[in-house]
Amino acid sequence: MPETASATVYIRPGRRRSQPDPHTVWLKHLSSLPEPPPTFFPAQIDPDAWPMLGNDKENCCTCAAAAHMIHAWSAAWQNPILLDEA
Repeated sequence: MPETASATVYIRPGRRRSQPDPHTVWLKHLSSLPEPPPTFFPAQIDPDAWPMLGNDKENCCTCAAAAHMIHAWSAAWQNPILLDEA
């Protein structure tokens, strides 16, 4: 029988080492951002005055959220639209 050379191969089990992602946003990079505006909502509409839009009765927060987004977007365009539960 011919002799065979045996070599020990070390296999590291588990996950590979992570590679750093160059697209990761670090907090130190955000320090150079400008200051945000003092308020988002114009004086024409008060978000505290928005109705519940049936969320307290039907528990359908997706419909109420969609209507509240319409409130916010229309207020941002200086043309407030207030929807009701009907």
